[in-house]
Amino acid sequence: MKLFKNKKINIISIILSIFLSLIIIIGKNISRYMFNPNINIFSQIINFKYFIIFILLTFITFILLNLFFNISKKIKFINSNNITINSKKVFIISFIIIFICYIPYFLDNYPAIMSSDTISQFNQIFHDINLNNSHPVIHTLFMSLIFNFGKIFSNSNNISVAFISITQMIIMSLIFSYVIKFLYDKKVNKYILIIVLIYYALYPVHAIYSVTLWKDIMFSGLFTIFTIYIYKLYEKDNICKIDILKYFLITIAMIFFRNNAIYVFIICIPFLSILFKKYKIKLLALNLFILIFYYIITGPIYSILNISQTSSVESLAIPIQQVGRIVYKNEKIDGNDIKLINAVIDINILKNIYNPITVDNIKFNSSFDGKVIEENKQEYIKLYLRLIKNHPLTSIESYLCSTLGYWYPFIDYWINIKGVYNNLYDIYYDSKLNLDTSNIIDNIKNINIFKYVFSIGLCFILILISIFNTYLLRNKKYIIFYIPIIGLWITMMIATPVFAEFRYIYSAFTLLPFFILLPFLKKDN
Repeated sequence: MKLFKNKKINIISIILSIFLSLIIIIGKNISRYMFNPNINIFSQIINFKYFIIFILLTFITFILLNLFFNISKKIKFINSNNITINSKKVFIISFIIIFICYIPYFLDNYPAIMSSDTISQFNQIFHDINLNNSHPVIHTLFMSLIFNFGKIFSNSNNISVAFISITQMIIMSLIFSYVIKFLYDKKVNKYILIIVLIYYALYPVHAIYSVTLWKDIMFSGLFTIFTIYIYKLYEKDNICKIDILKYFLITIAMIFFRNNAIYVFIICIPFLSILFKKYKIKLLALNLFILIFYYIITGPIYSILNISQTSSVESLAIPIQQVGRIVYKNEKIDGNDIKLINAVIDINILKNIYNPITVDNIKFNSSFDGKVIEENKQEYIKLYLRLIKNHPLTSIESYLCSTLGYWYPFIDYWINIKGVYNNLYDIYYDSKLNLDTSNIIDNIKNINIFKYVFSIGLCFILILISIFNTYLLRNKKYIIFYIPIIGLWITMMIATPVFAEFRYIYSAFTLLPFFILLPFLKKDN
């Protein structure tokens, strides 16, 4: 193997190594000083010590990346003689194994894991509050349908909730088996497939999330199908009407199962036109129809049905946090601007409750009045622009704090909850095994060698490396298959309310085997 001989690999390795070194250094300092209002974080970074660390990290990372990319050129994950049994049997066997592995989690967390978000949806299911789109209506209706189906067989609300858990377990097991079948059809080496099966069956997040009633779980499954189906469409010689119908149904399901999914889809549209050049006009027309359909349903149809929309303030987490940090760090603010801030929340309260990793302390504070922002949008946009113009470094600091977990790998944050949130519907935690499976992730984190297997930032870096590997080993167009997850990541970087919410980006983990293997997949003959 001849290292450092390939110019393209050298250029990519140096770019990536610089980027990753900056992530490590900046992320380390952000995580260390984010809760200290008296320290200018950038002044800590810009010193001789970190310059030396940056050079060393870049050099080491460059060598490792160069080695990896050169080895990748020689790795053969594809085995043309791999097909020994029918792929349907692979699908069925995978499903059975995965589903069986999830059963102990279901029994131990019976009837389901339910947070306050879940209970707020059940408030709508029981008609205690009007149907609203703060949580996607389609997901609330999905749970309502299965819940009421369960009521046919029992008057117990716990049993009806268990029906939802089992349904979600089946769906997620089917989706993961679909990924394995897809890789099998692509002739991926059987030993690699076994590793992928183990990942889906035994990685505890998949099991715990399969019985956690959040919209993010079903969305991640649909997002996985959407991404892989685009790949399958691209490799078809001819796209027929049934293919178009499947694409339409998969896309519609995905964008209705989470409110920010429509923005991910919009990001994908121009790239899909590039990918499917032969069908560019037809696909563009179809995608525009999907957009129109979505906005008609969530606009006038929801209005007719008195389904209220999410407040626009929900998407302003980053700006609210930036204003909060400016106040927190005692930056100089004009008297008129202080009055504008006070109209939304008392500036002294804001200073005391500000938390750099989540906007929830501000958003859910009793003195916070988001309606003031909604009713005076132009005035508050001007306020925001003035503040970030006058305090750019603090604003950047705040942004990096608010998004830290999505790009910095060495950060820890909660992943799952336990039990059933308090409610009025006689739904309660009733474990059938008492295995304490809801704590398994925390227990694994306590083992240093495994601490970061749940890291969003590490997953992001792996996908980033895979993108460059795909560029080196395949046609450049294959990079487009990463666009959906990049789009989802961008929506988090623009509007995340929490600095490292695993469930928001769970799709990256459901698709991780596909992304890692994508550079090595070959087009069917």
